[in-house]
Formats: sequence, structure tokens, C-alpha cells
Amino acid sequence: MLRRAAHVLLILTIAYTAVSAPNSATAATTQVIMGKVTAMNGNSFQMRSDAGNVLTVRRANAIVFDLSDRPLPWGTIRGGDTITVYGAVVAPGTVNAINVRIRTGPIPEGKRVVMGVVVSVSRDSLRMRSNAGYMNTVNRKRANVFNLSGAASSWEALRAGRAITVYGDIVADGVLNAINIRIR
Repeated sequence: MLRRAAHVLLILTIAYTAVSAPNSATAATTQVIMGKVTAMNGNSFQMRSDAGNVLTVRRANAIVFDLSDRPLPWGTIRGGDTITVYGAVVAPGTVNAINVRIRTGPIPEGKRVVMGVVVSVSRDSLRMRSNAGYMNTVNRKRANVFNLSGAASSWEALRAGRAITVYGDIVADGVLNAINIRIR
């Protein structure tokens, strides 16, 4: 369950971090690549990134999710799907997928993703300023905390000045019950 939760938050954040991640392949890096599937071929597929690069994405041990955080079989991926891939670039133009998000719909009703910076942390909640400039209260509740690589972290690792992405249930305007928090 913890591994699934880590992958869920990772995929939710990759759509936002892809702006800063290069879409060109470079050896020995892990990248976030957004684009469209152009052809399926068993345990791999071809894609054209939003930057215009053509890549081969290999299954490796990839976990596939939809926007409602449901795990899906690899065979669900189809030509024309808009996707986000997080994976290891093993050669120019070739990526071993770690996660694949099929971006076929909106974030589920009653959920929200907020990116921003921690302002203060208490035992049960934190205050953060979103990238849009709004103050938000994030209740700890059942929060899983992860670092950027997807490894489990802890609530205690959260402190003022840390950039985070929060995925959670909407309680009220500016208030979330955290499900996953990614330290960026």
C-alpha cells in the first residue's frame, strides 16, 4: 500500500514538475516525460513527447495508473493516449518506465493537488503558501510523506521553507486532509 501511495503522489507531481524536467533523453538520468502514445509493441510503446522527441518506453517494472489513482494493467495503454512517464533513461531515446499515468480525465471529485512551500508545521497540521499565493491548511490525518525519489519519509521531515506537493481530500476552501505529501 505504501509503495502504491508513493507512486500515486509521484505521478500527480510529475505533471507539475515536467515543466522543469527536460524532455530530451540523456544517459543515466531519471526523467518525467509528458506526451502521446504513437504505437504499442507488447512490453514497450513509442511516444512523442510534448517537446517533440520520439521515444521508446519499455515496461520494466512499471506501474500504470489513471487519474483516479486506480492501478491498471499495461495493456490498458493505447495509441493516442495522453500520458506522463516517470522513468530511467537507459540510452538516448529509450526509457525504462517506473510509472505511467494515463491522463484521461480530471482529478477525482473532492480531491485537490496543491504545490507550494511550507510556512509552519505542527503535530497535526501544516500551513503552506501555494504557488498561486494562497495560504492553505493541510491536516495530517492519514498522510503518507515521500521524498522526490518516492522513498517513504516522515512528517518530521517537513519544515518551513520546504517545497511540497500535497494531494488530499477537500475539507473547505484552503483546507485539505492530506493523503500524500511529496517533498520536492
